[in-house]
Amino acid sequence: MVTKIIDEINNERKKQNITFIELSSKTGISRKHLSFIFNKKTNPTIDIISKLANALGMSLDVKEIR
Repeated sequence: MVTKIIDEINNERKKQNITFIELSSKTGISRKHLSFIFNKKTNPTIDIISKLANALGMSLDVKEIR
C-alpha cells in the first residue's frame, strides 16, 4: 500500500514539474533520501509521506495507508 501512495506522490511531483531539489527544499528531506524513497529502496515513515503530500498540495487519508 505504501508503494502505491509513493507512486501517486511521485506522479503528482512529475505532473507539477517539481525536481528533487525543489521537493527537498519544501520538505527538508534530502535529495538522496527522496531518491531512495521514489526508487523504492527504503520505506518512508508516515511523517515523511505526509510531508511529501503536503508539499505537493495533496490530501492524505490515513485509511489509504493501512
